[in-house]
Amino acid sequence: MTSGPGAMGCDVLVVGAGPAGSSAALQIARHGLRVKLIDRAAFPREKACGDGLMPGAVELLRREAIPLGGTCSREIAGVRMTMATQGSRECGFGDGSIRALSIRRSEFDHALVHAAVAAGAELHQNLRAIRVRLIDGRVIGAHLQARDGSCVDVLARWVIAADGSGSTLAASAGLRRSTATSQGMAARAYFQGITGLDDLFEVTVPLPGGRRRRPLAGYGWVFPLHGNSANVGVGLLPGAEPGSRVNLRLLFEDFCAQLRGRDSRFARMVRVSPLRGAPLNCSYDRATTAMEGLLLVGDAAGLVDPFTGEGIQWALESGLLAAQVIMRSNGCQSADAAAYRESLDARYRDRFRSGRRLLDTRQFSWRLLEETFGSDAPLFSQFRRAIFDFGFASAGPNAAASAAEADLRQPRLFLDRVDREIADVLGREFPLLRRVAHDWMADSTRLLRAAVYWQSAQLGSAGIDDHVRGAACVELAHLGYLAFANVRCGPAPAEPAPLAVDDLRTSARGRDRGGSCADAFAVMAGDFLLAKAYVLAARLGSSVCRLLAVASKEVCSREATTCMEAWTGVRSVDSERRFTGKDSRATFHVLACRVACEIADVPGELRVTMSNYAVLFGAALSAARTTDRTPHLEAAQAVAAGIPDLDVRAEMMAAVRWLATRGADS
Repeated sequence: MTSGPGAMGCDVLVVGAGPAGSSAALQIARHGLRVKLIDRAAFPREKACGDGLMPGAVELLRREAIPLGGTCSREIAGVRMTMATQGSRECGFGDGSIRALSIRRSEFDHALVHAAVAAGAELHQNLRAIRVRLIDGRVIGAHLQARDGSCVDVLARWVIAADGSGSTLAASAGLRRSTATSQGMAARAYFQGITGLDDLFEVTVPLPGGRRRRPLAGYGWVFPLHGNSANVGVGLLPGAEPGSRVNLRLLFEDFCAQLRGRDSRFARMVRVSPLRGAPLNCSYDRATTAMEGLLLVGDAAGLVDPFTGEGIQWALESGLLAAQVIMRSNGCQSADAAAYRESLDARYRDRFRSGRRLLDTRQFSWRLLEETFGSDAPLFSQFRRAIFDFGFASAGPNAAASAAEADLRQPRLFLDRVDREIADVLGREFPLLRRVAHDWMADSTRLLRAAVYWQSAQLGSAGIDDHVRGAACVELAHLGYLAFANVRCGPAPAEPAPLAVDDLRTSARGRDRGGSCADAFAVMAGDFLLAKAYVLAARLGSSVCRLLAVASKEVCSREATTCMEAWTGVRSVDSERRFTGKDSRATFHVLACRVACEIADVPGELRVTMSNYAVLFGAALSAARTTDRTPHLEAAQAVAAGIPDLDVRAEMMAAVRWLATRGADS
């Protein structure tokens, strides 16, 4: 290697050949730019990591056609979560068709580097970044040092810093962030001799330890590899034990001892590698992720989930985002840096907000998780998924609705706009709730409610922005109802009766149900959602507020009756069905119609017709069996036939046909 400023010129210099750097180099090389990929080690090399690729990362690799040839991986079907006081439960990935992978980081990183080189990137190993080269505040390259002490300057139009949590390049460019309250720790080792390993990631939460043996903000894991081997480790998240230092080695040894003591599968496991540790840099701050000529990716940008420690998916994503910005560059590097910061913020802002707030209230979070661990109530199932972010493939909230027939294309596009409005409302103030609501927003029947709203709106006149707010108001109110429906039913009688269709008995564990964390969370979520619905309604006028109040009173009085019946142990089949929310879904379909008609100033006679149509639609949705829907749907078709607008009539008929093909659970 020769030295000198011009000896190693290129279009893009990528420093660090982990998942973030290699994915960026691969994509840039594919587009014909000259890329130099630098790493301080020689490949293959070891990394302290859990070796788990969550479904989102697997889907990203598939979508971007990034090969993993020559690696030895294991498909993973889901997660087994264990709490010391509650036992274990398994959670699959999505509908069961989605898979994760376990793969050693040494093999995974080597495969990514090989793919980047095959695409045209030039790999230089055993080179360490010393500092960036700056001219007039703009990065024009980097100063590198080989193991023999020789140095070389590399000039480049762009530098991508993928050099890890203690990024030298970021520090030398003045993009250093304080990590005192935003850095966690993790340690792992490889074990053999484990029997009966399932195709599941195993996670134990929380970790007992620290000065007072209180639950720590962290978890232990067992990620199965091939045969009887596994990656076993512990992770401590930022602020796990304020004011003291936790001995990570002792914590790891305690966790291994717990595994051997509680589960015979681990009784004879033997460690076959050294214990490796690494910091978890969760310090993401959009202001320190880019400057002219320099983009930070992966750990260097602080892109590690603050509540789970997951970083591989975000490393891959940020590398690809950096590549896209460079490939779209128009030559103005300050604008490109701003575009990269915006892309990162749009993707990760809410996750960091929710993760950091969970850490601030971790004792409440652990208690809520413990209380609801055995519950399949939707709110608490989604809470578990949201806080641990099992890495589900990142389909949008309308993934289920996108399979609807093409005749409902306009309502579906309208619903997409409505969901963006909801995401904006929730993301600003309650980002965790935005994640909790994700699966509720994937309910395919929301497309029908959007269709009813859209059809009603077409019969009058109003701006699209007002209709987006109106439909968002209805959807937020419905989400609020779904949250309230998870509130448990008061103090337990001497002889507890079954509570509802969701089995909360396993989570009660003899506790007084009054004042529980679970109820507090459900009420807080419901209040917040309903309050936001009223904020939007107020912007649309007092008449919309009145419509919302009437619908809320209707569903609340029905739920109050159901809760009283559950408390006394006297319940009918009809009241149990009400608790599942089917009758209330019908109420919100009617509300959607009425709000749309009010905003669009639909003439009185057409309002009555559309309300009748919505009532029939709601009755069909509430039918216990598919065959029971037929008379309601036939009546809805007859109502639709009387609508003078041919386009609206056709859409109403399409919605009826679609519902007729759905199962009774729709």
